[in-house]
Amino acid sequence: MICGKKIISLCISRIHDIENFRFIKGLGQKLSDCGMSLFIYDITADLYWQEDAVQAETSVFDLVDFNVTDILVIMYEKIKSKKIADELVMRAKEHNVPVIMVDSVYDGCCNICVDYKGAFEKMVRHVVEFHGAKNPHFLAGIKGNAFSEERMEAFRKVIEENGIPFTDDRVSYGDFWAVPARNAMEKLLESGNIPDAVICANDIMAINAFTVFREHGYRVPEDVIITGFDGIDEINFSKPKITSVSCGTSCFTDMVYDEICIIAKHGFSPKKLYVRPDLLINGSCGCCDSPDESEADVMKRFNDRFYRFQDDNMTLAQMTGKMLSAKEIWEIASLMFNDVIKNTVCLINKECTNHSADYFGTAHSFSDEMFLIFDNINPRFVLQPFSRDQLMPGLENAVASGYPLIFNSVSFMEVPVGYLCFCFPEYNMVDYTKIPQIVNYLGYGIGGYITMRYQHFLNEQISHIYQLDHLTGLYTRRAFMDEFDKCRTSRNGMAMTVILADLDGLKHINDNFGHAEGDSAIKTVANALACSCPPDSLTVRLGGDEMLAIIFGEYNPLVVKQNIVRYLDEYNSTHSLDYIVSASVGYFLSVMGDETDFEELVRSADLSLYKEKIAKKRHI
Repeated sequence: MICGKKIISLCISRIHDIENFRFIKGLGQKLSDCGMSLFIYDITADLYWQEDAVQAETSVFDLVDFNVTDILVIMYEKIKSKKIADELVMRAKEHNVPVIMVDSVYDGCCNICVDYKGAFEKMVRHVVEFHGAKNPHFLAGIKGNAFSEERMEAFRKVIEENGIPFTDDRVSYGDFWAVPARNAMEKLLESGNIPDAVICANDIMAINAFTVFREHGYRVPEDVIITGFDGIDEINFSKPKITSVSCGTSCFTDMVYDEICIIAKHGFSPKKLYVRPDLLINGSCGCCDSPDESEADVMKRFNDRFYRFQDDNMTLAQMTGKMLSAKEIWEIASLMFNDVIKNTVCLINKECTNHSADYFGTAHSFSDEMFLIFDNINPRFVLQPFSRDQLMPGLENAVASGYPLIFNSVSFMEVPVGYLCFCFPEYNMVDYTKIPQIVNYLGYGIGGYITMRYQHFLNEQISHIYQLDHLTGLYTRRAFMDEFDKCRTSRNGMAMTVILADLDGLKHINDNFGHAEGDSAIKTVANALACSCPPDSLTVRLGGDEMLAIIFGEYNPLVVKQNIVRYLDEYNSTHSLDYIVSASVGYFLSVMGDETDFEELVRSADLSLYKEKIAKKRHI
């Protein structure tokens, strides 16, 4: 419960489908009128019973908050995943939240099913007993499918009661889809056993059977009756319209609402209820077309959705392309302010903002701390941490609006990156049909941005590895030369001091104490050189135990030499070594110019270094 309103959480897929939209609109309005609020957890495609397939967008069901949910409604046949349904029922029972299971039967739930068999039997009786069909044919779905077999039983029952024998050649299989249905009807016509009625297990097959018979010159319904089952909008485009059964999602609206009210007022008790859908009588069976909705009205609705889809696709594609080249998360947020994404909040896992981590290399679910990157429900430009248990900013105001809150997961490469919350201020079908586009494009855009920023981080790391000598941390010779060439222009005409440092007695250290100690001594001299020069100096390991620095501007090289000696003396005094780390230092003063020869600078500094080494040997 939130703000005194009971929260009804609905788990469903494809709310952009017209039948699902009608169900949501009808249920949402009824709940709002009685002071309840509808939270919708949606995936953009049903799961087709592929229980082992990774579907990152199903993480949206993890957002269901059973601490505030008063009743859970699961649209089993829409989600098409027993695994998801089992998990949701288990979590609900752990929190003592009653479950209404739609289109399936679960122990301990209020189960609301469609009497598909009874409805299909009613259809067959209408064709055989009312219209007098003597040679009916059944276009079944998938062989062995429970729904298909159940409808076949109804078909067989009715025709045998009416003295028509049931034989195998009275059945074809169209797999509930277009091409298989057309192929089945072509084969039926080739057989020469032309039926006077084709009773189809769903509307898609009926539409295609209608087309095949028309293409072969048969009249509907004069030569052959054709009926469907489902009641989808497309049956209105046939002339005459196809007779069907209204058993889409919207047929559940009243019964689901009634049970919610009963549970809210009187408490919960498990039960099993059946919705008995009505026939949609149209001209394809020989009756008159239903006047409920004109073809023009249906076509207008399809056109509105289609042309808006084209325009929105272009806008979202351009947004996604720009997201891939964004440098900062605020750029992603700013791109989401467009004409397509409205009444929307976007939150991402806070880990997505850590560009030094391989986000997609590990499995993720929604973290307790999200990152709010976009909110145009409460118009503002926001980039801030946000607790997931709050679901969205302005939650109480959104609940008070009376319209459903719709949650969708945003994912990329089968890994969830965040979620969206939509709160449309009216029931507009166009808004609902945009949801899959927005979800998918934002998945590509935000996921691509995260990937590109991590790639940029890796490139910097690789560049860093190749630029810096692994032992000393000074530039490698190649990287140093790139920087030196840039300085020909940026520091042209500027005085410069070349410092060359060389470790004394490297062979002695290697031979007597090991190469690891020799490397340590080289690194120590490199540190002494780097710490003794100004911060903007260029330092390089020339090779072996030789290090060089270039100091730009007027500078006293003797100060550098003194600093190096002081650094090494302090190092020797604080490390109990069996040898002394010391270095010879040479220097050369010059001016940077276009023709400055680096190798000549090195040779000049090397002469100075050589003199110092000779002097040290004489001193010894």
